[in-house]
Amino acid sequence: MLNVPIAVHLSTITPAHCIHVASTTISGIPYEAQHKTKSPIPMLARKLADAGVETSTLLQVYRGSTPILRQPLALSYWIGIDVVDDDRRPARVTKFKPFDVSAFKAA
Repeated sequence: MLNVPIAVHLSTITPAHCIHVASTTISGIPYEAQHKTKSPIPMLARKLADAGVETSTLLQVYRGSTPILRQPLALSYWIGIDVVDDDRRPARVTKFKPFDVSAFKAA
């Protein structure tokens, strides 16, 4: 079976909000993730995995019609990372850490 990359489109909601959006459509079903300070691509990858897309599936990311990476990367790569960007330092790749609800006690 051929592993044809899924096209993921990256855009920004402007002017005031600067919210980054990653979106794709698989079998007619649209998927979207957005965030202000993190790359939405890993979040979209986790949504796709939750929807049953195989983790070996490749993602090719585009801004407009231009690919932003030289080659597609596996869904499994995107699932395991977060790309964090803020005003104080350049964007950096970090390991994904799920939010632990049990770490907070109810008041």
